[in-house]
This record gives sequence, structure tokens and C-alpha cells, in this order.
Amino acid sequence: MKSKNISLGLLKTGDRTVQFYNEYIQSMFSESKIFEDHTVLTTITSDFSTTNQYLPNQFEHLEPLLKKDIELALKEKISTLIIPNITLHETLDRLVKKEYFPNIKIVHPLKTTVQALQIKNINKVVVIGSAYTSHCDWLNNYFLQHDIKTIAINNEHTQTIDKIRQRTYNGNETQEDKQHYNDLINHYQQQAPTVIACTELSILIDKKYSHNIYDMARIQMRETMDIA
Repeated sequence: MKSKNISLGLLKTGDRTVQFYNEYIQSMFSESKIFEDHTVLTTITSDFSTTNQYLPNQFEHLEPLLKKDIELALKEKISTLIIPNITLHETLDRLVKKEYFPNIKIVHPLKTTVQALQIKNINKVVVIGSAYTSHCDWLNNYFLQHDIKTIAINNEHTQTIDKIRQRTYNGNETQEDKQHYNDLINHYQQQAPTVIACTELSILIDKKYSHNIYDMARIQMRETMDIA
């Protein structure tokens, strides 16, 4: 089948994250019966080093920065934009309330994950993310609004996972980090299905534990491809 031209954009955030998203999306291109290998994915350049200084919730700085990134994607004639950073979607939610971007579709990882859980009639999950996303009201309230109870991981495990997340972001995590992290996933899976709410932690998932995992990053990318 002839390759279909689509205007799919990926907002450039951390290098490790962009590499992960690029590789996963390209693998979906390769496996698809609709798209061929040479389908173009446009990376939208962002000043993420500045943005990252204000994450997770310094919204007075984050809102204008994210708005500028979306406007750049519109200038590039992107119709569907992927924003890899999970936490940044809290800022996106605030922007959407203030103004409407009618010519661009942005796939929301939290919303698409809730939809995936509802299909399976899951009403209780463990959330594993950064120290912020694991316990933040924004995420937990959204789940509760859709009748899904969240189980918080304990403080010691929260801090351990966040340190592993930071090392992964910088590209210097160890095999011991990966094993410890996946052991914690296995521990919490005994309580409920597990939602991974951090892209760096998505990178480290061991496939043998993936049967009961709802990974926001991969769900977001699959939904984006469905739209495309």
C-alpha cells in the first residue's frame, strides 16, 4: 500500500525520552499495514532545559513556554502532536481551559489510560511515577472522577523510584537500578494493576512484568497512531 502522508509531531523533551518515543513510534510504523518505514515524524524543537527547571507545577512559567511550543508545532503544520512528558500535561490542561487550539490534536496520556482501564472494568490501580506524579492531586482526582481508586506507594519506595528515575533521565542508571525498580513493580502488582506515570520509568519496564501494567507513554503513542 502506498505510504500515507501524515503531519505527526513529537515535542522534544529530554534526550532519553525522545529516543524512546522515536524508537517505539518507528517500530509501530514498521509493523503497520498502513504506514511504510519512511513515514516522517517531525521533532518540534523545544527549550526543554528551561521548561524542566519549572516542572512540575510552576505554572506561571510553564504555561507560556508550552504555549510557545504548541504555536511552533502549528507553524510546522503539525495536525497531531505528542508531548512525551507526563507531568507537562497538567500544564496543558490549564492551557486548554484558557484557550482553544482548534487545528491540532494532542493525545493526553492520562485520559487515554483511563479509557484503557475502563475497557477492562478496572476500578483500582497502583500509580508509580515520579515523586510528584505518584501522589499529586491532579492525577489522583482525575482517576477518582472516573471511579478509579488509586493506591499510593509508600514514601520509602517513592524516594527510591524517584532517584532511579533521575539517573535514567541522565542516562546513568545501573542494572541494579532496573532490577530493584522491577522488583517494586512486582511487589505492587500483588495489590492491583499498575499504572506507570513517568516516561523514564517506562523505559525500564521488564517485559516479564508487563502483563498487568498500564504504561501511560506506550498507551499515548498507540492512541496517537490510531488517530494518525
